[in-house]
Amino acid sequence: MSVKVDKSFELSMMSPLKITMMLLVVLYHSCVMWAGEGWFDKPAVQCVQLGILAIWLNTFHVAAFVFASGYLYSYLRRETGHYGTIVSVLTKKAKRLLLPYAAISVLWAAPIYALFFGSDDLIWKFAFAASPSQLWFLPMLYWCFVVLELVRVLLPDLVERPLKLLLYAVGISFVAPIVSALVGNILQLASAFQYLPVFCAGYAFRAGETRRFWSIGPLFWIIVDLVLFFVWSNVECAEGFAPSIISNIILLPLRLAGCAVALSVLGALGLFIKNGFRNWRMLNRVARILESNSLGVYLFHQQIIFFVLSKLNIPSAPPMVVATACFFISMTISIGLSEILSLSKRTKWIVGKG
Repeated sequence: MSVKVDKSFELSMMSPLKITMMLLVVLYHSCVMWAGEGWFDKPAVQCVQLGILAIWLNTFHVAAFVFASGYLYSYLRRETGHYGTIVSVLTKKAKRLLLPYAAISVLWAAPIYALFFGSDDLIWKFAFAASPSQLWFLPMLYWCFVVLELVRVLLPDLVERPLKLLLYAVGISFVAPIVSALVGNILQLASAFQYLPVFCAGYAFRAGETRRFWSIGPLFWIIVDLVLFFVWSNVECAEGFAPSIISNIILLPLRLAGCAVALSVLGALGLFIKNGFRNWRMLNRVARILESNSLGVYLFHQQIIFFVLSKLNIPSAPPMVVATACFFISMTISIGLSEILSLSKRTKWIVGKG
């Protein structure tokens, strides 16, 4: 089924896309213990289905958020006067991304990490942002803005040619394993190189003609995504240098296919809600709460899941019940903490509202 949208409606879908991906990040962390990656602890009861779900979500939930960020950056930078000089843009993004990173690292994530896992590598993980739990996303996204702003200043013609910019970003992404091998993922630079093509894809999507994309419909993108996921997951499990290279090559198309699935499905749902859903006002109220607290949920949810798992990861608790409890308890408490911090001018900057 094709979806007929214009650029205005497409723009309006970016906020729901970011909200949905935030929910999927929480769902991912609620299920990832069963993915066999040693996250938090070994599950008391195995559940292959939850593990597969977590691995699949991990191929696109962050990517789609980065895509939406690139899309909105393209709109605000190229079509409005919202963004000023490079200094003003990066200062605003630092307040939105890096200040919450610093505050939550010191006050929340690092202490709770030390409580569960010890403090031996705390400085490397959090002060150098090498592996700061869920907070890695914040410096990674900041570097994407830094790169695009530098390109705009130093190579202004390139930002006016989004597809060429995207090709350069794909080339840069192959530097990520080299950077990681040399200095580790310090300051999330390697991760930024990996996700830069996705950011630029969102930038190009806003700048280009997208009617053909919407005319294809969600089913095609779902099939493409599932085929790529099947191939990638099998190659990823294989040992050796060649499978590792092939896996890294497939991963970017897989992430972009996941972005296409998320956007096309939400576009179809958005039209349904707009044209025929009777309770859209109530849905809008829920969406506003989630949008207002999306960063707060991201900042707090993983450590709450640690506490839930420390109590519920027992043989008598069914995995589906544990994962569901992790999701709803972490969502509820995270939103509550975000709302409380938002009440005061002295603390609302912690959740990116200052």
